[in-house]
Amino acid sequence: MPTSPPRPTPKSARKTAWQVLQTLHRDAYTPLPEIINALSHKEGLDQRDTRLLTMLVYGVLRTQVRLDFALNQYLHKAPSQELYDLLRLGAYELLWTNIAAHASVDQYVRLCRGKYAELAGLVNAVLRGLDRDRQSILERDAAILAEAKLYPTAENLIFLGSLPTWLAVMWLEQYGPDFAYRLAESVQHQPVPTYRVNAARLPEYQNFFCEDGNLSIILTGNDPRFVQAEARGLLSRQGTASIQAISKLAEYLESDPRFKNAEIWDSCCGRGNKTCAMLEANLEVSLASDPSPARLTGLKKNLSRLGLATPQIQCSTLQDLADSLNRQFPVIVLDVPCSGSGTLARNPELRWRLNPEQLGQHALLQAELLDKAWFRLSPGGLLAYITCALHKTENEEQIRSFCARHVDACSVLEEYIFPDYRTSGDSIFLSFLRKE
Repeated sequence: MPTSPPRPTPKSARKTAWQVLQTLHRDAYTPLPEIINALSHKEGLDQRDTRLLTMLVYGVLRTQVRLDFALNQYLHKAPSQELYDLLRLGAYELLWTNIAAHASVDQYVRLCRGKYAELAGLVNAVLRGLDRDRQSILERDAAILAEAKLYPTAENLIFLGSLPTWLAVMWLEQYGPDFAYRLAESVQHQPVPTYRVNAARLPEYQNFFCEDGNLSIILTGNDPRFVQAEARGLLSRQGTASIQAISKLAEYLESDPRFKNAEIWDSCCGRGNKTCAMLEANLEVSLASDPSPARLTGLKKNLSRLGLATPQIQCSTLQDLADSLNRQFPVIVLDVPCSGSGTLARNPELRWRLNPEQLGQHALLQAELLDKAWFRLSPGGLLAYITCALHKTENEEQIRSFCARHVDACSVLEEYIFPDYRTSGDSIFLSFLRKE
């Protein structure tokens, strides 16, 4: 009888968190959740330790600049990247969690055994200093955050949002100090889960929650009933800004009789959150396409879970489909690949992965996608351009450049949609383009 391979001896959540941070320095592409899942499985962590690992890694990435400011008071010279990562984990745990300090310090000193034995004394001294001075460190941290609100300089925004210098400077230059402060403040918090109510199954939703009266289309929080309702197809996890973008599209189409029962091509549909939201709102999505088979598998699962009619689904790039289709659409939704700079609260690792050159590369691809989609838009039709970027080159300037290339294009709406201040989450840029 074959035997199962032996389960690996579990390693500590802290050591695995250290490995995750070091992996991020080498791997600029793999999504952080995938790195965490792979290493926690490899090291045999249980759910409790994986939760601790996740909290520490995300916490460090969201507050890295503030942690470094505190740590540098106790370091005479810049440490190696590996040591910095270890000290950041310890500092975050000591300053911003309720874990007993003596246990935290001991665990991080133990991680220095073997290869890092000569660092144990330094790690012990620095972390004990942080613990001893914790109150004064937190007071100084709070004072700088308060100063940032009054004086949103680049230096203060870097500290507030734990941002790379180029990004803070760019936000200041492009959006001004008040708007830049709002952006930096919004990305320091862990997003609260938000859910979209399945409008196609409102009676079942109402019965499940035993509610009456006004029904919100958005639910927020960690109520365990939300997870149960999602499994039953009554809710879908989706950010508030994304939900509002589709609501604005539905309202616009419903306000114009020319778009009554208009067919929609969701041309970069991904896993289909927006596709499903449009179908729930009784919009006629006739084609959904994406180049990723895995994402389209997710779309099909969501359609089945929600009990929605399945549109035609094509696994293809927008460019190839635009060249091969023999028809036009009155409405095209174009949720383009972008820098993701509006998702830093949800994806804090992007702070350190993005660079200005990448933003320009995204803008070139977006321009190509816009031109291709426009070719397949019917005269009088509407193209909804969506990004989760906070960068004018991908947003307002992209639309200006597009309208200059296409004399039959008219921008009828441009706006940023931010998540509810209580939930944080992604920010979205939305533009509606009419084909004259």
